[in-house]
Amino acid sequence: MKKLIAILLAVLMLASFAACTANEDPTEPATDEIVTDLVTEDNVTDGNVTDGNVTAGDVTEEIVEDETDEVVADDSAAVAALTTVWNEVVADEALISAFGAASSEDLASYFAGGDSFEMGTPAVFSLAERDALVFTFGVPEENKEDVAELASIMHAMNPNNLTAAAYVLAEGEDAAAFATALKDGISTMQFLCGAPEQLVIAEVDGIVISAFGGADIINAFNTALAANGTVLVEDAIG
Repeated sequence: MKKLIAILLAVLMLASFAACTANEDPTEPATDEIVTDLVTEDNVTDGNVTDGNVTAGDVTEEIVEDETDEVVADDSAAVAALTTVWNEVVADEALISAFGAASSEDLASYFAGGDSFEMGTPAVFSLAERDALVFTFGVPEENKEDVAELASIMHAMNPNNLTAAAYVLAEGEDAAAFATALKDGISTMQFLCGAPEQLVIAEVDGIVISAFGGADIINAFNTALAANGTVLVEDAIG
């Protein structure tokens, strides 16, 4: 009797399981499929998908922000202007010889660009800390808000050998007036490890470019700046 009851119960359980299986919607995706389907590019871009404490929209926003920063760096007018002049400076045969370099590429390797210290080429210098404009480049305190964008390149070991910068000015600022203020600021800087010898400031396509350092390299800058724009200031330092 007990065996018969056990068999009947087993049959009922099998029948119940079969019924449950039959009632499942075959078109309904499994849990893993649902999760995978949710985290698609479209849903993530909409910023509506969350997984635990991580919001997919936040991740997308961060990616977009990084891409935007990269575009800004690539499209930097200050970097482009300074690079044009710099390429002519390091191609100067007299300067290559004066530095004892083997080539223009070898000469460029002595220098680093921007606050990221990109070797051999000008790069963006962040304006997050504007005091650097004063202490590193000689911009007067009262003029540091006049700068909208900055690129730079300087000697990797001693900035007094060369510090060059390109300034995109804020709307409405006058390049000649800024150049005059910059000259005064650089002239009053306190230098360590020897002082620069010469200073030149020019305007190239509306961008102010300054360079101070040793006589040989500033002479090369002067020539390149005159070929690409208008020299506004030439002066000895010290």
